[in-house]
Amino acid sequence: KDTVRLPDYRRIDVGFSRMLWNRATMGQKPGNKFWKPFSNAWLSLEIFNTFNINNTISYLWIQDVQGNRWGVPNYLTTRRVNIHLELKF
Repeated sequence: KDTVRLPDYRRIDVGFSRMLWNRATMGQKPGNKFWKPFSNAWLSLEIFNTFNINNTISYLWIQDVQGNRWGVPNYLTTRRVNIHLELKF
């Protein structure tokens, strides 16, 4: 009788990566002095929960003074953006 179902979990993550410098393919002499000490460099962008959907993971059950129980949803994180620069020597 008193079953509470969680809504469907919906989430889309998107990620992009770009190689900025690779000594093996671009040769030993970089066009810019900044890249000279590095063997390769990557830049990545990740967007988690792209459409900012509120996903309920569970319910916190509270009781009022009349004895009624109410389910308060616990949501997962909202949209997050990560930018990652990886430099290898």
